[in-house]
Order: sequence, then structure tokens, then C-alpha cells
Amino acid sequence: MDHHPDAPHLPRLAGIPVEPVFITGAHRSGTTLLYSLLLATHRFNGVTAYHVLRYRQILARHLAGETARAKGELAEQFRAAGVFDRVIDGVRVTPDLPEEYGFVIADPGPPRLRPANLKRFTALCQKVQFTGEAGRPLLLKNPWDFGRSQFAKQHYPRSKFLFLHRDPARTLNSQVNAGRTMLAARNAYLAMLTPRYGQLFRRPLALRPARWLFGPGHGLGARLLARGLVTGVQAAARDRAALPRGDCFDVRYEDLCARPNETLAGILGWLGLDTVGVPDMSAVIAPRGGSLLPEVERLRPALTARLHDYYREFGYAAGS
Repeated sequence: MDHHPDAPHLPRLAGIPVEPVFITGAHRSGTTLLYSLLLATHRFNGVTAYHVLRYRQILARHLAGETARAKGELAEQFRAAGVFDRVIDGVRVTPDLPEEYGFVIADPGPPRLRPANLKRFTALCQKVQFTGEAGRPLLLKNPWDFGRSQFAKQHYPRSKFLFLHRDPARTLNSQVNAGRTMLAARNAYLAMLTPRYGQLFRRPLALRPARWLFGPGHGLGARLLARGLVTGVQAAARDRAALPRGDCFDVRYEDLCARPNETLAGILGWLGLDTVGVPDMSAVIAPRGGSLLPEVERLRPALTARLHDYYREFGYAAGS
């Protein structure tokens, strides 16, 4: 039997519907930015670092009126561990930092939805809704489920999907940079979220080849990531074609950065949510650009060829 602080309170979750809006995008395509901006509209409930790292006590602390205290304890844990930002992108870490549900459902197994973890995923969604603001839809993101929206729709028929698009070469460039940063030195925050990552730094025989794989020069890591990115984009395209059109909405990262207020208003309108009092987001956007890594630049023609229809549909030029 599973004994934890929330266990006696789980019957309270019975009957809470699970009708999430999934942000669907590749790793490093801008999902964190979109998630953060949408949650900042105060129109959604969402998963945060607090929900991930205190999953087994969310209900107990809420019912005891101790959520603020619990978040303060987590913030102190971050400070004691020297955790101030995510390192890979400089995003500040707080207990309220929007996070991926994959970190909750990954133990054991991969951090994506599958039959074995649907019960835990459902409980997470219900906990967030039970302790969140009444009447708000649930907004979720987990790039590990990119290209698997039909599976989610099968099990959660009232779910909707917000497809985030970004120039694949830019996405790949960000993935390579993030991989190198995560392998160069132990990221204390990521080690909290996924202990298996932290364990890697105690296994030099595994760490050294991983660092070599993503090192500059040979480009093997970039090619592996490119293969996964192409597979994900193609799978997501099949999802979009198969899902009910009204349950899907497309957003380009580039448009989100250039016209954040208009882009967010379009999303809220799609969901039937009002925009009254939504904060001005134009001052908080810092789009990332610059030159591509040489190994990514070399892969650009292959990306363009394999994703020709995607480039054309979403207005990406081969040399953008």
C-alpha cells in the first residue's frame, strides 16, 4: 500500500474531471515561454515545481492551510542547494516555476504518458485542479509527449491541443546547446527533478561518452537530436490531421515573440476565455537568435528536405 501524506485525502479527488489543454511542442521550441505567459494571464491552473517536488503532500498541505509554508520550505531548499535559475536558459527557479508533468509520471519508466502511469497522471491533474483556482482550465506541457497527442486524446477525450511551432534549425540549435550545458556540470535543479540525471555525475564511465557525443566537431549528438526532432515533427503533423480541428490551435514561436499580446489573445479566444485585465506581455519577451552552431548549419539542408511540407506550411525559409 502507498503510504504518504496525501493518501488519506485521495477520495476527495473522485469526480474531478480531467480535461487538460496540452501545449504540444518539441524540447527547446519555446514551451516554457508559452506556458509561463499563459499562466501569467491568470486564466489557467498549471503544474509547477512545487507540484513536482512535493507531489505526495499537495493535498495534505492544502487542506491544512500550509501551502504557503510548504512553498517557503521548498524555496529554502533551492537556496541551500544554490539553485537560482535553470542554467540552460537563465529562467529563475521558484516553487511557482511552471514545470513538466513528465517529471511526476516518470518513476519508473520514461517521462511520457503510457498505460502504466495514467492513474498517476490523472491524480496529478485532479490535485492541481482541487487546490487551484475554481473554474479555471488545466494547462499542461511535457515535450516528451510531443507527437503523441492521439494517445492523450484517446484517454482524455475532452482534452485540447495547443501546437507550438518553431524553425526546426533553431529548435535543434537550442537542443544541442542545452545538452552541452547539462553535461558540462551538474545542474542541481534538474537533479532534484530527475534523480537519474544527478546519478550520471557519479558514473564517469557513462558521463564521459555522453559529453563526447555532444562535443563540438564531429556532430554526432546534433545528428541524433535532429533525427528525433524530425520524427517528432512528423508525428505531431499526423496528430493534427487526425484530431478534431476545433480541438487544435497552432502558434508559431516567432509570432509569440513578435506579437505576444495578440498571440495570447488568439489562444484565449479559441478556448472561450476573456482577455479583460490580461497583463501586457510585450516587455517580458527576449527572443533568442544569433548564429547557428556549425554542426547545426550543416544539418539545415537535411532538415529542410525531410520537413519540406512543415517548412512550407508554417512559413520557414531554408536559410531563416
